[in-house]
Amino acid sequence: MITGTCGQNNMNMSKKIVPVVFAISLVLSMSESLYAQNNLDVESLKKYSSENIFKVISKAGGGRISAVTEINDLDSNGFNEWAIGIPNDDDGNNDAGAIYIVFRYAGNVFGRFQKISSTKGNLNDTLPALAGFGCAIEPLGDLDGNGVADIMVGASKYSKGGSEHGAVYTLLLEEDGTVRNRRRIDVDSIGMSVVLNTGSEMGASIAYLGNVDGMHGPEVAVGIPGYQDFSTDEGGLLLFTLESDGSMKASSEFLIHGSTSNFGHTLDYNDRFGASV
Repeated sequence: MITGTCGQNNMNMSKKIVPVVFAISLVLSMSESLYAQNNLDVESLKKYSSENIFKVISKAGGGRISAVTEINDLDSNGFNEWAIGIPNDDDGNNDAGAIYIVFRYAGNVFGRFQKISSTKGNLNDTLPALAGFGCAIEPLGDLDGNGVADIMVGASKYSKGGSEHGAVYTLLLEEDGTVRNRRRIDVDSIGMSVVLNTGSEMGASIAYLGNVDGMHGPEVAVGIPGYQDFSTDEGGLLLFTLESDGSMKASSEFLIHGSTSNFGHTLDYNDRFGASV
């Protein structure tokens, strides 16, 4: 596992799909003639290939794609789907965020999509303003064993009372891309013993580690680049084990930061360790 330290984390992109390489240039060169309006429809998406789907969804979701990853085939048509994060989408609240599950067909043609936000996709949670849901997305395989892929989504600016502690959402998906069940993991989660400072930005990055020791279950690493130990924004990395329902296993978390034994490196002001994983 490689963890980044950087001042900013503008793109969390999976290394699993080659087409993502040209996503940045496509978004930056957005053409007004190549997007559907906010009410994207199936017939519009059928016309778009991987060469301009980023323009379509970026425009519909508010203009900034922050995460793209490939997830296992949901609809059993032989082609894996894409999950695309728009953390400044305004569904429900300003910059609350959203993700799009985009269904792929032969020739990188897209036939339909499912949006997941405060108001769509059965998220069953009201995201606060500026939550940034969709800033990071990580596939988890089939966590609950029902034959359908599951994912974890970061909301690094998730805030209760202005705290910006951040949060991650485990989304157990249906075959149609809607949410069958979800778990929000944050400072208020049962069994969470780690204390996060204001502005920790938990969920800025996510990496699925699998069952590392073969004993305790699947584990994830979640970046908290705003974590403060001795200096502001030194950053940190939170590791924890997941239950099959997507919740965090009680007392399983382990925080890596500048004062962690055997870490071997002193983190400085604004290093933002954990900005990418």
